[in-house]
Amino acid sequence: MDYKSDVLDISYLGKNIKIERKKKAIKQNVLAKQIGISNTYLSDIERQKTIPSLTTYIKICKVLNVDLEYILKKH
Repeated sequence: MDYKSDVLDISYLGKNIKIERKKKAIKQNVLAKQIGISNTYLSDIERQKTIPSLTTYIKICKVLNVDLEYILKKH
């Protein structure tokens, strides 16, 4: 599934969340619990199987201590 559009390219969202989570040595199940979602749902986000709600996206960024824009950029 390709979530690319002319308005917003979120194709890096899941990859960047996973990279930042691993940089901070946070296990997937720990991050999921901290933001109130299932481990399976977080896994789906990181594997680009689903797009999180804006609220979930903000919670992830807060826990990972990264800017919203940073997660969307190609690195």
